[in-house]
Amino acid sequence: MSRRHNMFRFVVAAILLVFASAERKTTCPPGYDKVDNFCFKLLSEKLSLFEATTACDVIDGKVVEVTSQDEQTRVSQYLSKVAGTSPSDMHVWLGATDLQVEGTFLYMSHSNEQAIASFSNWAPSHPSKDADSNCVSLSYTAGWAWEDVPCTYHIPVLCYVHLELEQDGIVG
Repeated sequence: MSRRHNMFRFVVAAILLVFASAERKTTCPPGYDKVDNFCFKLLSEKLSLFEATTACDVIDGKVVEVTSQDEQTRVSQYLSKVAGTSPSDMHVWLGATDLQVEGTFLYMSHSNEQAIASFSNWAPSHPSKDADSNCVSLSYTAGWAWEDVPCTYHIPVLCYVHLELEQDGIVG
């Protein structure tokens, strides 16, 4: 066989390996609660947003991102259920910042980056004009509406995984 043919076979095998290993989630990771086609896990440890991002990544999730009213309702109901008797001033991280352009909030994940332009749920007087409030939290006292806060705040995080739906044995 020619060297070129071997290189081609290697590239094809590598591509197939990448596609075969690309994990499509159809079940929740251990410790997560399944709600419809989402998995949620509230980490009550108080973390900065960037620590929270790492913590969710370690347990196969990401910081929650809300891209529609249905998702806002689902997340709000879940947080109200698991927050239970938590303090009335509870905040939970939302995976969005305006660190790239002041006043333009974007989600941290590339797949949802621009979603805030289509749906947002800001609390009254938010986002504020405070240049130090570059990250977003869900606020219990505001009915889980969004408030911009400093990224260095230490608050709990809701990690999530979006499940792929299975239809007729096909994931997608």
